[in-house]
Amino acid sequence: QPLFLISQAQRSGGTLLLRLFDGHPECHVVPFQLRGLDDAAKSPPSTLGEAWRMLWDPKLAHRYEEGHRQRKNAVLDDADTFSFELEPERQRKIFDACAGAYADPTLRNLFDCYFTSYFNGWSDYANVEGEKRWLVGFEPGVARSLARRTAVRDIYPDGLVISVLRDPWTWYAS
Repeated sequence: QPLFLISQAQRSGGTLLLRLFDGHPECHVVPFQLRGLDDAAKSPPSTLGEAWRMLWDPKLAHRYEEGHRQRKNAVLDDADTFSFELEPERQRKIFDACAGAYADPTLRNLFDCYFTSYFNGWSDYANVEGEKRWLVGFEPGVARSLARRTAVRDIYPDGLVISVLRDPWTWYAS
């Protein structure tokens, strides 16, 4: 699926928009900030192992082992911990099988295989109904950088980037 990337200055509503898309039946939504877009575009990986290291977020293993809590410094400190059933070894096996099917995978093929492994490796992923039309992700700061926008466009020419704008007075107060 093409990427629908939400990007903006921090504390401008991008996470809220991401959460709103999360329940849509035509969207696969990555619940955490994306990793690897910039690095992969600047220096494309030459091996599957390199691609995996570039795209995989080590925080996923921690969330798998310890669970996930909503917290953000002193702003949000939720005491509840939720399971996150994305077993790293299972995800890696799916990625290797998908990417290994290509004789010479493009950068887009590697991203597609990574997100295929992400959503198929996640054993309690609940948004499985309906035909998926979009991959929705969040990464702040992409919209303000020409190099970063170009990198995303090169990987996902069929994708979209949306930047949330917030009133400067309320943003600064936040």
